[in-house]
Amino acid sequence: MTKFLALDKCLPRRKFLQIVDIPHDPSKSIELEYDLEWLTILHFTNHLLGVKRTNQYMPGPGLDGRWNFVPTKEELDFVWQRFDGNFLVPQNFTQTVVAFDSSSQNDSSNNSRNSCRKQPPAQINSQTTAFCDRLGIDDPMALLLNSSKESSFDSDENQKFCTTLPGYLTPERPGEVTQVSLDDTSYHDSVDDSMKQVLRKLLKYVVHLLTCTLH
Repeated sequence: MTKFLALDKCLPRRKFLQIVDIPHDPSKSIELEYDLEWLTILHFTNHLLGVKRTNQYMPGPGLDGRWNFVPTKEELDFVWQRFDGNFLVPQNFTQTVVAFDSSSQNDSSNNSRNSCRKQPPAQINSQTTAFCDRLGIDDPMALLLNSSKESSFDSDENQKFCTTLPGYLTPERPGEVTQVSLDDTSYHDSVDDSMKQVLRKLLKYVVHLLTCTLH
């Protein structure tokens, strides 16, 4: 059974910590293992990972392509071989960032209130990188950092954005990316027309699903 727990922020009078006692043989060393089924699902759903600022559409019934990723025996065997049957979580922790210094928070003479609370920059974690390489999947943080370098959303009046939709919602020419300029005077008209097209195609798709269900 999987239990999902949501803890509060680490603040006074908040329930931010839970201690769980798990029965364990004291004569054996304490080791954690990856779950084979979980690893297999991660590997075969890697193509669904997206970090771009666009809507992400997950596969489902009635669409082309696989949507049920319950692992098969062949898939489980494939991941088993990648790990050589060894699913122990390695003790490979390494420090990647400087530890928090409480004295810097109290040094109001050198740091302003905003600079003290500045969000630290994102960092690549070597443990995550090693795990992703071993499993043969993409590192989400690496994808995010690369994506932020390639494109950034700023306050430029001439900034343009692109949106892509799945096959059943795209215009008549599949694969074409529609670009809309934010400084275009006809922006609202183009959005209205695009939304009408999307709604018509979405309605056709819903009718198709209902027809398949009834039959």
